[in-house]
Amino acid sequence: MRAIPRPLMELMTSSMVKRQERAVAGVEPALRELTFGELAPTLHEDLHLVAEASGDLEPYRSVEAEVLLIGGARSAAYLRAALGELQRVLPRARRMVLPGLNHSATSNAAQRGRPEPVAVRRFLGES
Repeated sequence: MRAIPRPLMELMTSSMVKRQERAVAGVEPALRELTFGELAPTLHEDLHLVAEASGDLEPYRSVEAEVLLIGGARSAAYLRAALGELQRVLPRARRMVLPGLNHSATSNAAQRGRPEPVAVRRFLGES
């Protein structure tokens, strides 16, 4: 992200925010409301934690909880690969691949999401 010139980044961000505002109008809070009011102050730290945790999966071997890894079959290759690596490392991991969906599957329908197939209830033991 640092390699992208700031004016271009601002233009891309503005375009994305406007597109998202049209898609969710009256359905859910707009990204502008959430990001600039609540998320922006923590974004730097969030990205720092992600970068810090990348590459070394060994600490995850000690996770004893049952873990469900959910990914879309049409998600970016790096996301599918990351789930595969986590599945190999986590001792009690199960993986669910949602056919035809991508990383935005849980978004609302106005954002081209399809949250209804994300069947977490089976994992939690509900019928």
